[in-house]
Amino acid sequence: MRHAIVAAVAVSAAAFAVQASTPHPSADPVIAAERAFAARGQEVPVKQAFLDFAAPDGVLVDSERGAENALRTIAGWPDRANAGYIKWWPLYAGIASSGELGFTTGAATYGDNERFTHYFTVWKKQPDGSWKWLIDMGSPADTVSPFGPETTPQVAPPAPVRGRYPESAWRTLDETETALVDEARTNLAAAYGRRLAPEGRIMGMEGQPSVGRAAWSRALAARPKSVSMKPLGGGVSKSGDFGWTYGSAAWTADGRRRQGTYLRAWQLRRDGWVILADTLTADRP
Repeated sequence: MRHAIVAAVAVSAAAFAVQASTPHPSADPVIAAERAFAARGQEVPVKQAFLDFAAPDGVLVDSERGAENALRTIAGWPDRANAGYIKWWPLYAGIASSGELGFTTGAATYGDNERFTHYFTVWKKQPDGSWKWLIDMGSPADTVSPFGPETTPQVAPPAPVRGRYPESAWRTLDETETALVDEARTNLAAAYGRRLAPEGRIMGMEGQPSVGRAAWSRALAARPKSVSMKPLGGGVSKSGDFGWTYGSAAWTADGRRRQGTYLRAWQLRRDGWVILADTLTADRP
């Protein structure tokens, strides 16, 4: 999906956008949801905690099987008495102007510091007012995050514009996603570089998240030049200014064919859609 139509996408996105006229909501609800999810994981087995916080339409993504319903997949996980095995905390968050869709990313540790990851979760407010996750992914880290559980999470800036209608917003986001995927087949760094927000972050192939233009520029330069991505889905907020996309990916590194998954959080700005956070991670060997 996309590449030569980048300029057209920017114009189209701007055409379907209007200035925000009401105050942007706080990201506190999605941060609180993540903290409640993490706290539940200390009280009950990992499987139960994930079942408790997965949305009915939530998905888990496998590079070969594609997207699977989260509740059905998690129900098939082995039953283990492993409450507290995973500890995690939010470090970055964002929310749509309409206040019903947002994301969190943060650090996680497994067992007695056996393994470290950086997770990425998209959240949706449910009809009963609770928050459940729509998709949850993790990428490996080389060590525990230097930012501990006491860290106040950073929050993405409010969107400067809103989409007129969710359907139009999704169409322009899908066009943007398509263009990125098309360009990434020949030049991953350029595909990302022209669409990442200046304050955005990427995760997945580095030891720790790369935050800000200087850091993610260095990280992208070290990644494989070509990555083949297959979009599998996503969505946009009611306000049309926040969206998410996900899919599978494949590339070659050190002479080996690798497969993995990706997840992106997007925000609509005056020049079109930009990436707030992105994870591109290989399957575990």
